[in-house]
This record gives sequence, C-alpha cells and structure tokens, in this order.
Amino acid sequence: MRKLLVVVAIAIAWSWWTRHAPAVELGVPQAMVLTDGFGIVDGPDTGRVLVQLDRNGSQRSRVELPKLAPDIRVVGALSGPLAVWIDRGKIALQSIKPDGTLGAREEFGNKAAMLCEGVATNDYRFGVSWMEKDGRIWVVHGPVTDAAASNEDDDDTDVPKPTWCGVASADEEIALLWADGKKIKQNNCDRRSCRNSVAKIAIDPKQLVGFGCVFDGCLFATRDGKVTWFTERGTKRWTRDLPDVRAGERVSIVGGRRRFAVGYHTLTGAAVVRFDQSGNADAVWTDNADQAPVLALSRDRLAISYHRANELQNRVVALP
Repeated sequence: MRKLLVVVAIAIAWSWWTRHAPAVELGVPQAMVLTDGFGIVDGPDTGRVLVQLDRNGSQRSRVELPKLAPDIRVVGALSGPLAVWIDRGKIALQSIKPDGTLGAREEFGNKAAMLCEGVATNDYRFGVSWMEKDGRIWVVHGPVTDAAASNEDDDDTDVPKPTWCGVASADEEIALLWADGKKIKQNNCDRRSCRNSVAKIAIDPKQLVGFGCVFDGCLFATRDGKVTWFTERGTKRWTRDLPDVRAGERVSIVGGRRRFAVGYHTLTGAAVVRFDQSGNADAVWTDNADQAPVLALSRDRLAISYHRANELQNRVVALP
C-alpha cells in the first residue's frame, strides 16, 4: 500500500490549541467514493456500520465495523475502503475487508494531535490531513483508480500559525486549508508537489460551516446562510443565499468539473442545490431529513446520505 501513498508536510510554528472542537459531529454519516460506487460509514464508535452502494444507489453490502476511535475518517482507495484515526500519537491508515474486519495497516506521523476537518475523496485521489503537536500539518494521499497511480514524490511548504485545518478534493488535486488569524489560507497539491503560491481567503474561520473545492477555487459556506466562491488566487467572485437554510448549521459541499453540490438543513427538512461557477443554482434533491446530508461525488453521480427518524438513508442521483 505504501508505494501508492504520498505524505506531504506543511511546516507551522504555533502553540497547540487545546480547546479545538472535534472535527466530525457525532451522529453524522461519512461518505466516500469507491472505484465502483460509494461507501457510507454511520454510527458511534461502539456500533459503526459500513454500507456500500453501487453507482445507481442500490445497496451491495452492510457490515459492522470494529471499535476504532471516537473520531475517524474514511476514504476510498485502490484497495477499497480505508479507515483513518489517531492511535497512540500515530496516524493509523487501515484497509476494511468486505466482511468489515481490518486488513493491511500503515502508520504515519510521530505525535499526531488532531485530524483535520474533511477528507479528499473523488474518482482521482483520496487524501486525509492531520496536525502534529510540533505545529506541522501533514497530508497522506494516493490514487483511487489505476489511471491515477504513478510515481510520486514528497514535498513541503512553510505557512504560519493555524488554529484549524481542513482538506478537500479539488478535481485531480487536493486542497489544503488552514486558519491564519481571521482569514483562511489555501494551497493545492497534485500527486507530486504543492503549488508555490498560497491563496488568502477573506473569511473568518470561526464563521465557516462547510467547504468544497475544484482545481481553480473553493466554495465556502458561512454561519449567515450564504455560500461564497473564491478562486485559487483568493479572489471573491460571488456570494449566494441558500434558500430556506437553517443558518449556522453544518453544510456539506463537494465539487468537480466546474460545479458544486451543496447539502444543508432547511426549515422543513434538507436540500441539495447545484451551483455552477457563475453562481447559477438549480435544485437537485429535497427530503424531510433530520439533518444536513453528507455528499460524495463520482463523475455524474452524487451520493446523498442522511438520517430520517434516526435511521440512515442513502440516495444516488444524477448531477450533470
């Protein structure tokens, strides 16, 4: 497994912020793109399940997972689903077998302190990021399909003082985000290195409730119920209101091929809206869900996972 993984370090000088809240809400599913469909992980650490769907949304399997840690990440790779968590200061990355048991394991890092918010999961690459106690942000990433696999090198970049970090897919790249005072900084990494330029995003990280990226920019959701598009250079292009949104709650955003899907909790349930890079919006899906859905995008298929009446629900819809 290791020969297909790349570890990138971003060096930081700061003091560990012990008051940072957990990056993943309890009771919220996690969605990932697999080579031939989608995977959904749901439930607390004492009772997690992995549901695998085909590209049309039909359930292929449902298995129980062993106890790992309260805060984990899940992504799809060439080998299948992977679970990622912090184990005694190390980042444990372990494959999940079809029966739910754990397979091959790799370890990274030395004194891992926190998993960054979000994951990168799409048809090209997966990525998971974490912060070490010495102030470095690291990301491990690799291919999801044979076409994306190639020889890869490590890289590092210096950036200042974060109190929050995040990671997202950005088409064939991976977007890294971190807090810099009352602004967010962004850098994209391909399979070989990170860009020399770092974008500065004029959003206070404390106001951020969701984000998603493509290769030339990111869409950010804020507590006031709006989404704003910034280019890869940090230029603000437009801001739009989310219709009937419950302002201040979590928003799920995935991007690809110059469009975004935005899932959020509404006053009557939940909705997914499609935005293009000009800010034009189209309704995609609504439901009387208990919460904002989580999303995963594979080419023209969008997986939507959520709870209704405390039961996990999964849908796959077209996203042109």
